[in-house]
Amino acid sequence: QNGERVDFLQYFSDYISFLSNPHTQHTYTAALKAVKRYVGDGNKLYFDEITTAWLSRFKRWRQSEVAQSTTSLTLSVIKIVFNQAIDVDELVPQNCYPFRKFKIEKIQARNLRLPIATIRAIRDVVPENELEALAQDFFMLSFYLIGMNNSDIYDISSIIEGRIEYNRNKTSKPYSIKVEPEAKAILERRKGREKFLIYQERYKGSETLQQAINRALKPIGAKVGVPELIMYHARHSWAGSAAKKPIGAGKPLIAQALGHGTSTVTDTYFDYDNELVDDLNRKVLDLLNKKETVEA
Repeated sequence: QNGERVDFLQYFSDYISFLSNPHTQHTYTAALKAVKRYVGDGNKLYFDEITTAWLSRFKRWRQSEVAQSTTSLTLSVIKIVFNQAIDVDELVPQNCYPFRKFKIEKIQARNLRLPIATIRAIRDVVPENELEALAQDFFMLSFYLIGMNNSDIYDISSIIEGRIEYNRNKTSKPYSIKVEPEAKAILERRKGREKFLIYQERYKGSETLQQAINRALKPIGAKVGVPELIMYHARHSWAGSAAKKPIGAGKPLIAQALGHGTSTVTDTYFDYDNELVDDLNRKVLDLLNKKETVEA
């Protein structure tokens, strides 16, 4: 087979079908969807068309939609697929490899914590259109739900006895969040006609939703002094507010609240009843109503 004419998109899709880890599958599927959107639905993309120049253009386009760390992750996935096709399956010749001169930036974890006064300002901004209003509500809903990730919010299907019970998409770990009045108000305001939330009806998937929300957050962020505002700010800001004074929660409790990691043997020694996490979230949300709060 002439390796230079191997369909990258088809090969990528086949590669994903052999992955067994759900989180890895989700990451790779998101990367494939991004590439498909870039080249246009229904268009083919061959391995030899992905040159250093193509990667540079794709990088600029991807960064206009998502965080730099997500862009680097997408590029890393493309590189892995290339290595598989060249070194393992030997379907593509070595001279098609575009990553010898194209370097993927290693992104250090950024601290996206915003002071509680800025979160309050985001909450109180008067949106200029319906899309901004949807983005504002989605951002605040994440904050009210302990920084819940976009894909997990997208998958919400019910509230059971005042709680959202789900398995985190990233870790598959079971998790439970008490729905405080602030979150309940948004969930009721953004209720869908056929699905639980209007976001699930308007967007095909969580990746498409995230891109639309992040774009709509830019003008909101500009009004509050955060021109690069994205959804991740909500999660980081919740954690930062919980960690600093006047609350000063410890790392173990914050990690539990954020749903970090997977279940360990140590977890079996404890019967988590969520009361500490519920109490911590209430303290964080109460800060929004204390305008005299001193910012560090």
